[in-house]
Amino acid sequence: MLYNTAMKNTYLKTAAASAVALLTVNAAPIRFMSFNIYGGGYGGFMAEEREERAIAVVRRQSPDIVSWQEVNGAWWKSRLFNEMSEFGIVRGDEDEALVRAGAVLAERRNNWVNHEPLMYRLSRFKLLDSGLDFYHIILQKEKSLTWAVLEDKQDGRRFIAFATHYWWKSNGDESDAIRELNTRHVLARIEKIRAKWGSLPVVGGGDLNCSKDALALKTFEQFGFANAGEVAPEASTVPSWHGNLVRDEQGRCKGRAGEKGRERDAMLDHIFFSLDGFRAIRHDVVTEEDAINISDHSPVIADLELLPPAEPAGPVEMQVIAHRGWWGGAVPQNSLEAIRRAYAAGCTWVESDFHHTKAGQMVCIHGGRELKAFTGCSKRVVDLTPEDVAELDLNARSKEKKKKVHRIPLLADVLAAVPSNGVLQAEIKGYSKQYADVFDAAVKAAGLSEKNIVVSSFSYHSLKDFKSRYPGYRTVWLIGLNRREPFDVQDTIAKCKEAKIDVFCPGCASTRNVLTRQDADAIRKAGIEFRLFGVNSPAELWQARNLGAVGFTCNYPDAAMAWARSLGGVNLKR
Repeated sequence: MLYNTAMKNTYLKTAAASAVALLTVNAAPIRFMSFNIYGGGYGGFMAEEREERAIAVVRRQSPDIVSWQEVNGAWWKSRLFNEMSEFGIVRGDEDEALVRAGAVLAERRNNWVNHEPLMYRLSRFKLLDSGLDFYHIILQKEKSLTWAVLEDKQDGRRFIAFATHYWWKSNGDESDAIRELNTRHVLARIEKIRAKWGSLPVVGGGDLNCSKDALALKTFEQFGFANAGEVAPEASTVPSWHGNLVRDEQGRCKGRAGEKGRERDAMLDHIFFSLDGFRAIRHDVVTEEDAINISDHSPVIADLELLPPAEPAGPVEMQVIAHRGWWGGAVPQNSLEAIRRAYAAGCTWVESDFHHTKAGQMVCIHGGRELKAFTGCSKRVVDLTPEDVAELDLNARSKEKKKKVHRIPLLADVLAAVPSNGVLQAEIKGYSKQYADVFDAAVKAAGLSEKNIVVSSFSYHSLKDFKSRYPGYRTVWLIGLNRREPFDVQDTIAKCKEAKIDVFCPGCASTRNVLTRQDADAIRKAGIEFRLFGVNSPAELWQARNLGAVGFTCNYPDAAMAWARSLGGVNLKR
């Protein structure tokens, strides 16, 4: 299993890696640039025609690190790398890398050079280690992975940087699989570097020749990485690829800016970073004239904040909470059968939603959108009558051939399904003045105790009021974080303390690049439990593990167990 072998060594070495960090306050962001330079001589556009403008672009954008692609022999001989003395170049040992890739050096060809070097600013970084891998000497002789371990002279922090270029054809599943293997090669190399240097943060990228939803990109996310173009508060929507160069009337190299609206199929250049060590501040596609006139790819930049070390994310045990029961097929979510099925499948925790109607009933359904989608009824949930509740069918619009009627459950029905060792996480919907009293009376009438019930809500004030009336219930504050607003962990802790909230539970997707492991550690140290809602993929499970969540809601509790076995480092309990 990927990562499992090196994971143990990584945990042991994290303390050593952190010990060398000489942190200072307000370290400048690191600017990472990826630039496919369009091989020297491609289409007759020689390097010497473009080198001056390439140097001007780099110096104007002022990156700290550059990942280059398509640096063939002509570019290596150009001014680009011979005159930019402010940068160090990581090229790697090409002969050694060729042998590891299976080459016979006696047959070495002129184009077997590193096309993907890494460049770093000498005034800021010290090079500690580096290397080069060729992906496949026959299939991908121009595609490689260059990596470096760098130390920031500003604060002593160390990190891994990489430059790469993936398989280029777009012939469907076959090419997608090759690019996904490229990602796994990168991840395996990162494992080996971390085994030597400790659990260092990682940043890197290049022309990955695939767009937003590609498997190669999803695999990065599965192991705790984020795409700067997807998560940065400021992110460009201009596609990075803009087509081959032409010549203008004067015979000069001429390109064109990428077209907005094509980013899904033409945003081919990506910068990834590990969420445990970086936060993306800004992402941009450079569209200045010099840049688009020297390549078919615009440079992509990301400004990244290097975070202080966090506590190591070792193996964690997490509680899986069945979100709206165990549903699917002919069994609708939040139905009584879905809730019973979840407990019968061995889930200790089940989450459901409860509204207090004007008629005085406490009904189990998420909201008006679901009410209409499932039953066809356009009413607000709060306006449902006892007759509506008795007659509406949650399966009315199901397309399943074999289906049965599922009524909207009442709170008393759901409580009767909770086993003595089970827990119901009841999400407050449609809070009223009588809500807390009606809810507590129903729990007591069902013969359950406060240990069987957890109360959650997106409404801070509803949760605060409920807790003030019935302090014996554990409470969970659900919240979706805003990527464009900095997360204030101390303000969050203060609010939780004020309302005596027991659990802080943000949405998993909303935490990416917003809430860090350091924030989660601070919440835990304040005596507040940290969970996530909406963990519905292997990538999100890995993120929950890296943040140290002790529990999460999931639409697919059975699949989550399989994800955990595959990923490693995660122990789940139902």
